[in-house]
Parts: sequence; C-alpha cells; structure tokens
Amino acid sequence: MMDADRCQFLFGSDVAPIDVDDDDELIGFFERDLAARDTLGLDRSRALMRLIVARQVLRDKPPATWATAQRLLAAGMDRSLVLNELTMAAMVEMQRCLEDDGAGFDEERFASSLAALPLPTVDEIDAAIDRLTSTRPGIPIVDLEDAVVFALGRSDDDELAASLVARVIEHGLDDDSRLLLLAEDRVVHLPSLTAGAVATHRLTETELELGILSCVASDLAVFAWMDDVHLASGEPLDMFSAETGHLAWTGPDGWLSGYAPGDVIAVRVTDGIVTHASVPPPVVDPRLVARVVAVHERETRESGLPLTLVDLAAALLMDDDEVFEAPRPPLSELCDRAGLDV
Repeated sequence: MMDADRCQFLFGSDVAPIDVDDDDELIGFFERDLAARDTLGLDRSRALMRLIVARQVLRDKPPATWATAQRLLAAGMDRSLVLNELTMAAMVEMQRCLEDDGAGFDEERFASSLAALPLPTVDEIDAAIDRLTSTRPGIPIVDLEDAVVFALGRSDDDELAASLVARVIEHGLDDDSRLLLLAEDRVVHLPSLTAGAVATHRLTETELELGILSCVASDLAVFAWMDDVHLASGEPLDMFSAETGHLAWTGPDGWLSGYAPGDVIAVRVTDGIVTHASVPPPVVDPRLVARVVAVHERETRESGLPLTLVDLAAALLMDDDEVFEAPRPPLSELCDRAGLDV
C-alpha cells in the first residue's frame, strides 16, 4: 500500500487518484496539475521530469529525494513549490548527463544539488534582475545571469540556481514587458530607461473620432511596455490591439477633446499617470535622423530582421538617455526622414 505522506505530497490527497504504476496516467496528472498553475510556461517536458521525481519518491531511490521533500515541507514550503524545486534539480542533473556524453545519473552529485535547496523565489530573482538592469543598463545577458546568482548569495558553481535564474530572465524577455534584449545580447530595463521620457504624436481624424491613441507601439513606443496607466483624474486608459501590431490606448469620453486633426501632442507618463498637451511641431534635427539610421543599422546588423519601434526607441535611449527629454518629432516621422519603412 502506498505511503499516505508520499501520496499527499505527489497528488495532494491521501489516496492516489490514478494508477501510480501507469506512466501515462502519471504524466497526464502532472500535465493537468501544471496547466492549472502559472509556473513559467511549463510544458510536457516538465511533466515528464515530474514523472522521474515521482518515481524517485515512490521507490525511495535515491533516498535523498524524499528526504529533501520532507525537509522542505517541514520548513513550511507548499507541496507544489517543493515539487517544482525537485523537478528543477532533476532537470539539471539530466542535462549534465546529456552534456557528459550520456554518462549515467550521478546520485552523489544529485544529492549535493538537493542539499542546496530551497532555491531563491522568482520574486527574489526578479527583484535582483530589476536592481542590476536599472543600474547597469545594457548589461550583457551572460553577465546578468552571473551577477544575479552572486546577488542572491549563491556560489558561482551553483548550477541549479544559475539554471533557474536563466529561466526567469528568459521568461522576462519573452513576456514583452519590463525587459528588452538589444543587439549584442544587451539587456535593458525599460521602466528605468524610459523614466522621464516624452514622446510626440500627430493626431489623426480617426483617433479623435474614436477617442483613442493608436500609436502606442510606434510614436509612443517608449510607453508600450506599460499595461497599467491612467489619467490624472484617476480614470484608466485601457490597452487594446487596434489592428495587427498596433497597440492603442482608449480613454473616457472627451479625453482628447480640444485637439484637432494634425495637432502634435506631447505625452509623458509619470508613476503611471499619463499627461498630454499640444506642442508646436518639433523641428527635425538632421543629427537625430543620422542617429536613427546608425542605431537601426547597428541593431539589425547581426539578425538582418526588422526592428520594432520599441527596440529602436530603447536603443536610442541607450545611446543618449536625454534624447527624449524634450519633445522631438514623432518617432514614425523620424523613421520616414531616415528612409525607414514603418
């Protein structure tokens, strides 16, 4: 009969809801369990690794797996988090085996990894990432991974912590939010990089009729990462996709009243509060146009792929953090002057 403590740990119940000797049923259970949680985009491969951990727990081989689970549970950790950490340790050990010409599972090395648990939390890692990327803008991603591991007080040979840190950084970059990867694998922290920036936009008749700004990912690209903004009155601006690849803000009735088609407005966002005002059309500086060309060439040299305007705005700020301190011509118009198609 299956041990009730092990059953509760693996399945959240004193009685197994499936046939524990059936690998397909075990994988299916873990897939459903993972799908119900926000766990860094876990997939079937993660469920397969949980199967390995489950087999180790059920068979008590190696004994360090169940002993570690008991230690972490006794420390007050949630069972799903403990499973995550054991699975991460198993994944790293399996990767070592593959990299070591298919060498066998090293039980002693695996036990050493388990002894280093618990790992830092995702929130702790995110906080370290924010501190480092905001104080070292453009830090190479490899250096960032090492620096975060060090900042968390882990040793430089802690492969388990390094693997989790790399995963969290990758998730932050894929999440299209506060982190951005520029050419040469430089990581930038958009909240700190864009703080104090002002962007301009030439209003269209359609925008005024609909009460929207449909240029969030173009002229207002420095603000495209923000998903929680509001007016000084407290009324929220909702983000939506006006059309493929075009983010827009929509606000309360009349929030753009007083403007006419063709007016250039300057937009700032401070602590999530959006302010906007009409400004005289800014004069185009040929030096800024030349900088747009140079930055575009540098950022696309290796990939040869189109550059998003968010990337372009961030790269311009990396070169000169005061470039958007005062109203400039709308970014799309600068691109047009630079011979770039938006």
